[in-house]
Amino acid sequence: MAGQLDSVIPLKMLHDPSLSAQDATNAACEDLIQSKRVFQEAESSLSDSDAFRQLSAATKADVRTLLTGCKNMMVGNVKWS
Repeated sequence: MAGQLDSVIPLKMLHDPSLSAQDATNAACEDLIQSKRVFQEAESSLSDSDAFRQLSAATKADVRTLLTGCKNMMVGNVKWS
């Protein structure tokens, strides 16, 4: 599509015209680091919860597979961008 932005860098620059490409890249990296931290905290919280401990082994495996899939999708999106 014409005019479509496929990377977070130009989106950040569009949102804040004062940002240089390097500043936008740095901000995107900071966003990714924060997002990873939040995801890891949520994953840890889930794994440590009583509700998770009470799940069957098969369901726990399914949840871990889902979490791995989410991480793979995030990495794929970062590499694509």
